[in-house]
Amino acid sequence: AADIAGMVLLSVCLSNAGQPPYIDAINRSVETIVGILVSLAVNSMHMPRKRNEDCLFVTGFDGALYHEKEGITPYILFEQNQLIRKGMPFTIATERTPASLVSDLKGVELQLPVIAMDGAVLYDVKDKRYLATNGLDRKVADAICAHADEKGYHYFRNVVWENVLLIYYNDFKDFKNEAEKQIYLSNRRSPYRNYVNGEVPETGIVVYILLVLKDAEADELEAELRLKDTKNELHFLRDKSDVPDGYCKLKIYHKNATKEYMLQRLMEELPQKKYVAFGSNKNDLSMLRTAECSFATADAIPEAVEAADKQLRSRSGDGIVRKMRSLYERLPWQGTPKELRESEK
Repeated sequence: AADIAGMVLLSVCLSNAGQPPYIDAINRSVETIVGILVSLAVNSMHMPRKRNEDCLFVTGFDGALYHEKEGITPYILFEQNQLIRKGMPFTIATERTPASLVSDLKGVELQLPVIAMDGAVLYDVKDKRYLATNGLDRKVADAICAHADEKGYHYFRNVVWENVLLIYYNDFKDFKNEAEKQIYLSNRRSPYRNYVNGEVPETGIVVYILLVLKDAEADELEAELRLKDTKNELHFLRDKSDVPDGYCKLKIYHKNATKEYMLQRLMEELPQKKYVAFGSNKNDLSMLRTAECSFATADAIPEAVEAADKQLRSRSGDGIVRKMRSLYERLPWQGTPKELRESEK
């Protein structure tokens, strides 16, 4: 590098022999300024683009846009914000609570409400308020808790009350296993979770009930509650994250607490009447099946691959953002993307 720099300096000196040094300095300054102006002019020129404003774009979060090790990559953050600024109707559908989602979503300039808690709530990130909830009927929730009490199980009630999500639990000494104790002790330190030891307010909406049980206990409890659920009002989900082998988190929701159902609620408020979906796990199945066009990630579970119209080659959220860009905007001479043409047939 030093040799090349010396050769450049020598060539400059020889080519300007006989001229005062200040003349060369002026010439080079003018050339540099002209070069900067030309580059700014070129960068400010963009080909006009056709934008697909007929579809809402929605993606899952964990395992899709967000990965546990990488988080949200700088590429996703930059490109997704660019698309949002250009007007892309974009939202996220996740199993997380709004607080947990927001904690890992820093920097993404969301304009639309998000679908959280697997479709149990529609949450406005900007105004920090719940726009819609699919909660359990109070009598149904009380009956579930009474049955759990009879079985000797402890439970957490996730309640929306006055635009705050509160997690009600019984006394700490009532915890039945080490797994739920560890979940409680770990989560209660988070500034995004509010644990309350007490009774649920009359106006509180029980969004879901959580029990941390051994797999066999969860199987038995779910079977018993299904027998009592003569009106088919309940929706059961299992989560194996953050629990030891042989345990699971059993979540009990209202039957309408699905991403598909809450997406329809959201689209009632939007001009778009169809959506493009991206997902990777079991909780994404309903929205993948009903989307105008849907994509599973490369590392999605087999059920998600089967439910989706297409599968992406990329494992990361970068591939989702690239596909969104290609579907949302295109050059004037480019036709409708193949995936959308096929979905219209």
